[in-house]
Amino acid sequence: MSRRLASLLIAAGLVLMGSSAAQAQSQRPSEVLLRGQSAQVTRVISGDTIEVITSEGKPLTVRYIGVAAPALEACYGAASRSANAALVQGKRVILEQDTTDQLEDGVAPRYVYLINGRMVNMLLAEQGAVVAQVRLPDTRYQRAIEQASTSAEQVRRGGWARCGWQAQARLVSPGQCVAIALAELERRVERPAPLGALRDGDCVVVPDAPGAATRFDYHPAGSVVTLGEGLLRWKDGVVLIEQRAEDGVLVAHVSEWRRKPPVKVTLGSVTFTIPSRERELFQAVLPLERDPVYPEIVRLPIVGTWVMRERPGGRFEALVDFFEAR
Repeated sequence: MSRRLASLLIAAGLVLMGSSAAQAQSQRPSEVLLRGQSAQVTRVISGDTIEVITSEGKPLTVRYIGVAAPALEACYGAASRSANAALVQGKRVILEQDTTDQLEDGVAPRYVYLINGRMVNMLLAEQGAVVAQVRLPDTRYQRAIEQASTSAEQVRRGGWARCGWQAQARLVSPGQCVAIALAELERRVERPAPLGALRDGDCVVVPDAPGAATRFDYHPAGSVVTLGEGLLRWKDGVVLIEQRAEDGVLVAHVSEWRRKPPVKVTLGSVTFTIPSRERELFQAVLPLERDPVYPEIVRLPIVGTWVMRERPGGRFEALVDFFEAR
């Protein structure tokens, strides 16, 4: 944000008194156990597919989400299977579902964890035993898996060196804009499926976006951005940020539920005031504000949600997904 805009925000009444970032490769085993399903690996079919018996005694064929292994007869196919077997053969693992339960062929796409919390999908990508591959709509940890695969590619590890693998084409090509309906962004989920395949700076078109802009640069939470017009999105909704024409101040279109005013009832000469139990949606357009305790934090008026953290040089760290208007 420019110094001029900062001063305008202060003049408008900012209080100046005293995050998916990329997913971690290792997680606490207790966290994984709470989210997932325990299973015993009975057979390793390939570098990205295994057979298991679940804790309920059900046989299940599992394919790792976010990666693809070469066919067994292809270059590095046998080595990929061996790398997978070295990690999971005969072991107890934890299965985590994304969006899809089962594919048409009955195979279950899953994130697979060792009991120490390490994700097998990412370990194999990091070893160069598999390559990252997006399979919509299951993209919860796709960015982290892609990073692991890219690190293997850069140092020519595993199949990257032996077979001369080439990086898979990105789902979203540079310069391409992905269309996402506003209803998808407003879904009360941590991350709608279309966002999982996007990277910082990718172009997004929201045809029915509120306000004048429909084309945005996508910045996931954790990105360093310039605060300006656009959309802020987190699991509780989408908020429009605009620049007020008369003074250039950034304002947020926010809403909250407020109780309706009391109802007055007159019986003869006596008037009763009855508190209302009903609520109505209150709409407001107000300047962004600073948190009174942490002045480096920019939050939404009324609802108080933290959305940006100021960093040196007039830049901000997005604490929620930010769609910057083009």
